[in-house]
Amino acid sequence: MSFEEKLEGMMQEGATVGRLGGIKLSAPQVQQLCAGIQKKGDAKGLEELSLWGCGLGDGGVQAVMAALRENGSRLKTLDLGHNSIDDAGAKALAESLPRCPNLKELNLSSNSIGDAGAKAVAESLPRCPNLQWLHLDNNSIGDA
Repeated sequence: MSFEEKLEGMMQEGATVGRLGGIKLSAPQVQQLCAGIQKKGDAKGLEELSLWGCGLGDGGVQAVMAALRENGSRLKTLDLGHNSIDDAGAKALAESLPRCPNLKELNLSSNSIGDAGAKAVAESLPRCPNLQWLHLDNNSIGDA
């Protein structure tokens, strides 16, 4: 299935799951995704968003989290594994996490998050009361 087909399915009335995992997204496609999240809105928003291995990098994660700031209250699962996210992306994510109060699972595995990014994420956790699973394996986090 192409990016366009998956995005269209994600935007359909009643759709609560967005799975784009494994599709390398270009900058314009990330913009399309963010516009779709904003168009869908919070009241009919996504409960699951899988962007595993989409090549988002820090800029893409910042854009996605900006879109979720106002439209992420229903989100329960966010998969951002394998996206070359480093500390800057993790910090942007951490700033937006409290706007996703129903988030139960966050996958940040296999990125390039270091100590500063992990610290920013950890500091946001008290404002994420429903988070049950945080996956940070295979990053560049040292011993604390």
